[in-house]
Amino acid sequence: MVAMRAVQARACPNVCEFFRTGRQCSGMTLRSHQKDRRDSNPAFGSRKLKLGTFQTNLDSGCVMSDLDGRLEITWPNTVTLAQLGDEMDFEALVPVARWRGFGGATDPQGPGFETYTWAAGIAGATRHSGVVSTSHVALNHPIVSAKQSTVIDHISNGRYILNVVNGWNFPEMEMFGVSLLEHEDRYACAEEWLSIVKRLWTQDERFDHEGKFYKISGGYLQPKPIQHPYPAIMNAGASERGRHFACKHCDLVFTNLRTHDVTTHTAPSPAITGWRARNMAAR
Repeated sequence: MVAMRAVQARACPNVCEFFRTGRQCSGMTLRSHQKDRRDSNPAFGSRKLKLGTFQTNLDSGCVMSDLDGRLEITWPNTVTLAQLGDEMDFEALVPVARWRGFGGATDPQGPGFETYTWAAGIAGATRHSGVVSTSHVALNHPIVSAKQSTVIDHISNGRYILNVVNGWNFPEMEMFGVSLLEHEDRYACAEEWLSIVKRLWTQDERFDHEGKFYKISGGYLQPKPIQHPYPAIMNAGASERGRHFACKHCDLVFTNLRTHDVTTHTAPSPAITGWRARNMAAR
């Protein structure tokens, strides 16, 4: 079981204006099939403590030993766990994107279900919980990710959450023939990746994009997601740079608590403080 915390900063000025005033902005029109995500997605619910299941798409779950009773990854087993969380009104069902295990006698996290297809199936088997897909920026093209996410959002009727991760496991990247970027470049790439995904989710006009990491010609996506202005976004960065990325670009942060000092986890981060200051100055 995991606990999640929402963050208040959002990068897109149109989205900031929408959440601050409730007014529709250019390019942010609520379409007939869409719903305000604050109403459809339990991740935005009023409960301060939000709960979720974690890693139930992988063999052994979070267990790294041969402990009796560990999860045997079969589709009936993972659906049963998801439906149990759904019945308990958990806010999120969070999978881990893992492409190979850690070896050894039990090879923990070796066998498992890919997270987009897992989320699509789980969305159809549940009714209340938010359904998460965890996406490696380096391995999933933003157009494909935006399209797959949209499908899952429709299946779930607006309960979808995209968990954006940069990747850290070198053997996994090596398996794909992908070089692991330097830490700062990974987040720069993630910012560009996510900006493209958000444009595809919200913009009706085709668009071109040429950046440091991606080139898009005539970017297009229809239909748009159920959630308006776009699906909930989560990030699991625990570094200082990762927390800034989450506060600036995402709605939820899945992070580590490395101390029992409550003040450390309740004090406003510089990213949020700076965002609030800029918004107040712009009013």
